[in-house]
Amino acid sequence: MPGVLGAQISLDLWFVVKIMFMIGMALYCIFAFVVTRQVGHMTKTLEVGFETPIRLLAIVHLIASLALFAFALLYL
Repeated sequence: MPGVLGAQISLDLWFVVKIMFMIGMALYCIFAFVVTRQVGHMTKTLEVGFETPIRLLAIVHLIASLALFAFALLYL
């Protein structure tokens, strides 16, 4: 199927899987950001004594999800 300037658009199964995987990873990054914000609000509201480890875990989760998204974007 010829496209713009004679380039062919390859819509095979792996391309579709790749696009769906990237959309899923992007949604997961948004979820990780929301979790980080919710943990921030929770630690401001409730003081139970271990806010720092919970906040640190949420930030590490956000950084890991962004790093995996960047890795998938570059190498997938």
